[in-house]
Amino acid sequence: MSSALATHSVSTIRAVLQSVLIGTSKGNILGQVKPNQIALAWLLHRAPNIVLIPGTTTIAHLEENVAATSIKFTTDELELLNI
Repeated sequence: MSSALATHSVSTIRAVLQSVLIGTSKGNILGQVKPNQIALAWLLHRAPNIVLIPGTTTIAHLEENVAATSIKFTTDELELLNI
C-alpha cells in the first residue's frame, strides 16, 4: 500500500469514526442519526450555498437525507469533524 493511500485510508477511517461518535450523541436527542446524515449536515454547514446530490434510491434514503438538514452541531463537534 502506498504512503498516500495509507494516509487517505486513515483519514477516511477517522472521519467515519468521528461521524459515528457525533451521530451517537445526536441520536440521544434526535433519534437514530446515521453517519451519512452527519456528513450531509456537515457539508451544508460548511457552505450554505452548496448543492448536494446524494444518491437516493428509496423513499427511506430521501427521508434520511431531508432529516440531515435539521442537524445542528456544537462548536466541539465541528472541531472534531474539521480535523
